Amino acid sequence: RRARRALVRSAQRAIRRRRFAQARRSLTAALKLSDGYRLRELMALTHQLSRELWPATHHLKKAATLAPARSQGRLHYKLAMIYFLLKKQSLGCAALRRAAKSKPPYKRAYAGLRRCR
Repeated sequence: RRARRALVRSAQRAIRRRRFAQARRSLTAALKLSDGYRLRELMALTHQLSRELWPATHHLKKAATLAPARSQGRLHYKLAMIYFLLKKQSLGCAALRRAAKSKPPYKRAYAGLRRCR
């Protein structure tokens, strides 16, 4: 656990310094120790900030499957926003619907659903 925490802290510092490749290396090493939704969310963030949107969607989907119910709505919402950046309206709308139907429902998703008519 200590090694994993140290790797995550190292990745967070690298993200703050905008060293995304270095952050990904630390997160990949942490993922080898154990997988988790927060690690996947951080990995998605590094890809998103590097403008690598497809890999970001992969990690967010994985994070949503690993996350507890209280976090799934937020992760599906983030996934939807990336799909909209990729011009994938139907995938974005599906992710927004999942966010709105999550338990508890993610309130921001309702405003986004207006674009899905």
